[in-house]
Amino acid sequence: GVIPYDDVVLLIFVVVMWLISGYVNSASNMLAPTLVDPHLKSTAAGMMALTYQVGHFAGLTVASALSYALF
Repeated sequence: GVIPYDDVVLLIFVVVMWLISGYVNSASNMLAPTLVDPHLKSTAAGMMALTYQVGHFAGLTVASALSYALF
């Protein structure tokens, strides 16, 4: 099938996604403050926090829908 059901493949996928997510999050939090004017840093930090939380919520929503649909 299209979706791999092997536990090792899924475990590797989760670990790789975890590492990529952590790297992107850390790099964004270090790089973003240098890209905006000093008076906009708090606004940029707030927007980053908001989009990070929305991304997590969207991911959990899609994962829940897929879990419900497949199982």
